[in-house]
Amino acid sequence: MVFFVVAGTAQVMLVLWGIIYEPIMASLFYMGIVVTMAYELSQDVLRAGRGFSHELRESQQRMALATHAANVGIWGSRCGARMKIWATDNWRALFGFCEIRAH
Repeated sequence: MVFFVVAGTAQVMLVLWGIIYEPIMASLFYMGIVVTMAYELSQDVLRAGRGFSHELRESQQRMALATHAANVGIWGSRCGARMKIWATDNWRALFGFCEIRAH
């Protein structure tokens, strides 16, 4: 970012002093700052996403261990375009459901 600020300032100064003859293009150099910031933010988002998926996986493993140890099952549903029901393997076994997979 410092490079783009210095380069933009230098270009403006050279044009104003008459050393180079071209239009002042500060927006070109500040576009580099925007691109640099966008890159950094996208890296932060990717790191956060990886961390969240890891935490979610750990939480699911803990829940599976707890339901297995207590011999209970958990289910949930999501309404939307199609009704979806999620259930643990223990819940399916307790109520006699087998896993149905769509092909």
